[in-house]
This record gives sequence, structure tokens and C-alpha cells, in this order.
Amino acid sequence: MSFGIPVRNGLSIGLLASTFLTSRSGRLVPRLTLNFLTGAPLDSRITFSRTTNATLVDSTGRVTYAPNNLSLYSEQFDNAVYIKVRSSITSNATTSPDGTATADKLVEDTTATSTHLIQLQAGFSSFVSGNTYVISGYAKAGERTSASISMGTDGGVFAGQSANFNFSTGVISAQSGVATFAMTDAGNGWYRWSIAVTAAASGSGIIRFSLIGPTGSNSYTGDGTSGLFLWGNQIEAVTYQTLPSTYVQTVASAYYGPRFDYDPVTLAARGLLIEEQRVNLALYSEQFDNAGWLKTNTTVTANAATSPDGTLNADKLIGTTTAAGHLCVQNVVALATLGTNYTFSVYLKSAEYGFAFIGLTGTAFVAVPYISVNLSTGAVATTNGSPVSSSAASSGNGWFRVTITGTTDVPAGAVSVDVRPSPDGVWANRNAAQSGTSGVFVWGAQAEAGAFATSYIPTVASTVTRAADDATMTGTNFSSWYNQSEGTIIAQFVATTNGFNSTGGNAFLFVYDIDSAAATNSGHSLLLSGGYGPGWRGSTSILGVDQAAFQAAMTLGNTTVRKIAYAYRTNDFAASANGGAATTDTSGNLPTNDRMTIGAQNATAGSNTITGYMQRITYYPTRLTDAQLQALTS
Repeated sequence: MSFGIPVRNGLSIGLLASTFLTSRSGRLVPRLTLNFLTGAPLDSRITFSRTTNATLVDSTGRVTYAPNNLSLYSEQFDNAVYIKVRSSITSNATTSPDGTATADKLVEDTTATSTHLIQLQAGFSSFVSGNTYVISGYAKAGERTSASISMGTDGGVFAGQSANFNFSTGVISAQSGVATFAMTDAGNGWYRWSIAVTAAASGSGIIRFSLIGPTGSNSYTGDGTSGLFLWGNQIEAVTYQTLPSTYVQTVASAYYGPRFDYDPVTLAARGLLIEEQRVNLALYSEQFDNAGWLKTNTTVTANAATSPDGTLNADKLIGTTTAAGHLCVQNVVALATLGTNYTFSVYLKSAEYGFAFIGLTGTAFVAVPYISVNLSTGAVATTNGSPVSSSAASSGNGWFRVTITGTTDVPAGAVSVDVRPSPDGVWANRNAAQSGTSGVFVWGAQAEAGAFATSYIPTVASTVTRAADDATMTGTNFSSWYNQSEGTIIAQFVATTNGFNSTGGNAFLFVYDIDSAAATNSGHSLLLSGGYGPGWRGSTSILGVDQAAFQAAMTLGNTTVRKIAYAYRTNDFAASANGGAATTDTSGNLPTNDRMTIGAQNATAGSNTITGYMQRITYYPTRLTDAQLQALTS
């Protein structure tokens, strides 16, 4: 994690686009270049939103949360979400670490022999038991130089962790409780303090920031004018991290940032992860010892190995010596609709046993689909029923994310998911007695309604929804580079599904410049769909009437990088994919456009969203030649 330069409103200076069509040497250059392989920050012209937290694989190969700030009004300590106790706030009292006059001053009152404090949970009241959070902020000495920061025992969310922070010397003292306390010099007298702590219970925690008086105690008689300066409150959900990430400003809502994802094995950048909304129906996704998972002839050793998120929270499934089925199962849907796809995914790693079975079970299936997985090679094989698909993706450090998809074929039946340790992966031997001590490691169970797995969604006592990722360019951020009369756009991407979204519809790489003056079905678009082989389709439409359209088959649903170019000019359209010869259309008009939506048909609704990685988007304000289209997609 990095302490970095603070980011205001989740935006920062990103890639600069050329405003010229050719360089001085005559070489053709794009007017817009969005390179999502370089990681954060996101280009400042893109408006990104997602209304929930979400996970990614970071540059270390570990599963963690996307950048987030759960605290509200992070620079407005005078706001009512901050409870002031025997103290007050003077707003905009000095220059903040980002150079703006937005830092506030916490001022003690004159109450005798008491604490003078502010509560920093700032409207966030959904701490989750077992989850780790990094709470941080910036402080600068005024008349008071020190503060005691404590995690209150109210409601049992925290266990009374506390420490004293001296913002004149940068020294931390009087540390108490299991937590990681840190402080770093942020320049100009400012320090960034932080506490990494694991919630002991779910609910609203109390974080108190108490001034320390001239006698060195936080219980003293105030003078009504003394205090110190505050700025940049942040509460972020993390997994393995103990230090805060780059600060991001919030106002009335929490910040949930874009996801720049990495390969967990090679650590290569995969691009900007865009996904549709999904729900993890499996409870206690990391706690297989919980009663929510029914164990049959199986025991669970909790926290037996380091999981893909880098912490010691993976469990071990152990088959007993009873000669019967050895399984860990959970009912995730009571009454499923006939013909619905469900996908179960779980992270597995070899312990003493090198094989496991996973399945979609329950009365919703005539023949329950099961697969076996070799936890040394990742090879999967169907052992029962007829799965729609299955896979095992290496997740680093010996872990595989194993996935199975099945379609319900019994109306109003129940859907369950289960995991079984196995010494040999032979289905006929699944009921043979096991050792009672050997088994496999397991973590991160996820059950989803849909034909493919999406990024991991942690759960505890209830299902959890991850909202869709939305990215768009509007206003002058769009018009500054877009040419209404002609242009060419090239998209480089990885589609990790076969082109369908969860409802069977199209999955858009982008809706290129929706025509706001003519409702929603005008503009240029590039989409993926199972209906084209599966494959891709590029088109220009006005009020739902195609002016030009190109489509072709393309192998999707893997890790292969794809490139598609689409060019437009009145009565002159063309498209090329993966270095293939361009196809053309010489008849059609152009819409008037005002925006670009990336990875979805409608950013504000998150509809027809892809599941995959946007890697690059490049735009030229001219209709490039057919040969150039072919060359640029090679």
C-alpha cells in the first residue's frame, strides 16, 4: 500500500491525450489514449462509480478490496456525522496536505477535568465481524500536539485498542490492544496516522480522537481556544494490509474505486475489471467451521493455512474414518426457477490429499452435477451429472479457484453447494473411509445465479451484493476529443465469459457516444454476444435503426487479448478484429453523440455489462484506412 498524493473526489491527473492528428514527423497519433494496463489512477476524465465494495487481485497477487473510503464527509469535521464531545470545529482553519484551505481545527471547550474529543466513525456503522479495517487521518499540531486515538468497546465491535500520537515529534506511545499503529510524516507539519484493526463483532464501532492536554493526560480542563488540526479521515476495508492506501475524499457517500486487476500467478496487469451486479448466495464464505455449513463425516480445522487474501483464514476439510460420503454442504436457494443457471466457485489447495469434488446438489437437479479437480495440475473432470461448464484457475501459492455451472431441471427445487476432500479423485471411491486427519484446504465459497463466476464476494451471516461497475465520459471530457463527422476507435480487451451476461443478453465493450437528443438507441456501439457464434458486433444506429453493422464469430471466455477497430464516416464504415481484413459498409448516416460508456450499455443502470478486462481504448478523429484498421488490431 502507498501513502501517495491525496486524491480529491476519487479523481487524479491521468493520461494526457494528444490534441493533434499527426506529429511533426507526420506519424499518425491518436487523440485519445486510455491505457488501463498502467494501473491506478484512472484517467481523470472518466467518471467511475460502483455503489458497493468489490474485490480484486492486486499487484502482489493477493485478493483484496478495491480502493475504498467508507467514512463520509472526510474533510468536513464540522458535519453532524462527526460527534463532538466537549469540543468544537473551526472549519477551513489552515492549509491541508493537498495544498487547499480545507483543514479543520478541533478546539477544546472549557469543561473541567474531562475529555475533549471527536468521534471519527463518521456515519459508517457497518463494521463486519472478522473483517479488518485501516482507519487513518491527517493531523497537525496546534496549541495541542498530541491525541489519544481509541477504538471503543461499545457494542463489542472493537476491543479497546488505543495509542497516543504526538503530531509534533511523530512518536507513538501507550499502545494497547491487538492492532497495528503507524504514523508517517506528510510534510509541512502534517502526519498521517493509522490503526489497522479487526472487528470483533458486527455493528457500529466507536473511534475516539481525544486531545491530550498540557499535563500529558486526555482528561484535563480546556481553555476554549486550544486544539490541533484535522484533515482527510478514511476508513477502508482491507484484507492483508496494515497501512492505509492513498487518501480519497468523500462527501455524502462512501467511495468505492475502480479495480485494476492482476494475474495472481504472473502478477501481470490484466486491466480495468468491469462486471455486472452479482450476489453471493453462500453464507460464511470463509468460515466452513460455522454451523451454516453442514458437515457429514467431515470435520473442519479453522484458520489452518494462508488463504489467497494473504491472511491465516483458510480452513481444512478432513474426512472421517466412517465409510460414507464426506462432504461440507450448504443450501443456498430454497426454491429455484426451472432452467436457471447457478455457478459455484471455491478456492481449494492440496493438503495431504491432492484431489477434491465440488458439486451443485439439491432437489433442483435430476442428476446432480459434480466435478473432480486435481489440486496439483488443475485438471477437472465431470464425475456426475451434466455440468454446463467447469474450470480450475491457478490462484498462486498452490491455490486453485474451482468453478462448476449447472442448470436446474426440476421446478421449484432447492440448490445446494458442496465440497468433498478426496485422496484419489475417483468418484467410485467417494464413500470409502478416509484417514480422519488428512484433507484439503478451502476458502472463499461463492454461489451465484448466472452462467459464469465473477470476482469473489465475501460473506458472513447474510448474502452480499456487489454492484455493477460503471465508467463513462461526458461533457467536455468527451467533446474535447470526439469528432462527430468521422473517427476510428480501437478497443483492446479480455472477455472472461463467452459474451453473454447473466440474463443472456449482449455484453457491451462500450456504447460509443449515446445520442442524448434521440433517446438511447442512437450512437456507435461495440458488443460481445453468444448470439454471434459467440462473437462481436459493431454498429451505428439512429433511433434504433442500424445505419451500419458488422459482426463476426470470436472465441471468448478465456484469457486471450482481443482487439477490434471500428471506423465511421457518412456512407463509409469499416471494422476489423484481431488483424483480420476490414469489412466495409458504404451506406449510412451518423448520429450526434455526447458521451462514451465503457463496459456497459448504460452506465447509470449498469445494463448489459461485460465481465472482463478493458485494457486500452484508442481514438483517432478520422476514418482510418482499411489497411490501418487491420494493422492496428494485429
